Amino acid sequence: MFLQLGKRNAQNIRIYYINSVKLSSNNQAAIKYCVDLVRTHDFDNYLAGLLFPVKYRTAFYALRAFNIEIALLKEQAMGNIMSARVRMQWWKDTLNNIYSGKVSRAQSPVAYLLGESIMEHQLSRIWIDRLLDARMNDLVKTQHETVSDLEDYAERTYSSLLYLLLEVISPIYEML
Repeated sequence: MFLQLGKRNAQNIRIYYINSVKLSSNNQAAIKYCVDLVRTHDFDNYLAGLLFPVKYRTAFYALRAFNIEIALLKEQAMGNIMSARVRMQWWKDTLNNIYSGKVSRAQSPVAYLLGESIMEHQLSRIWIDRLLDARMNDLVKTQHETVSDLEDYAERTYSSLLYLLLEVISPIYEML
């Protein structure tokens, strides 16, 4: 009942988010796509994002949408690991372009917003690469054999995402 009530009101919450942030018309489509992706696949973090300070919400949803996109590759590949690896390589190439200053709107809404967030908040590449590499290695695994393997996977995926979110809300240059 609670989850159904929450999903029914999700449209109103998304509208509240869109209206609470001053967005250019160019960014509106990308942010709407990312917010909807997070709302659809990670509703708890969608709601948590609404509690993020307004000036950091776009980066929050961009990072969460990126995580969802690369996590879904395993499911979407349906046994064809090569297609998932091609998409992972596309993400690696896209991240190389982003970190070299080439952010293109034509790539994808998630890549565009991720690039904008990386540039705006000067996010460390190590955490993004670590997350991407962990998801790449997970393509062939069906389960983790030991608790230590599972802890390592969680550290490389979820913790990397949390480190990136910490960089967004407490930039290094503000701590100095």
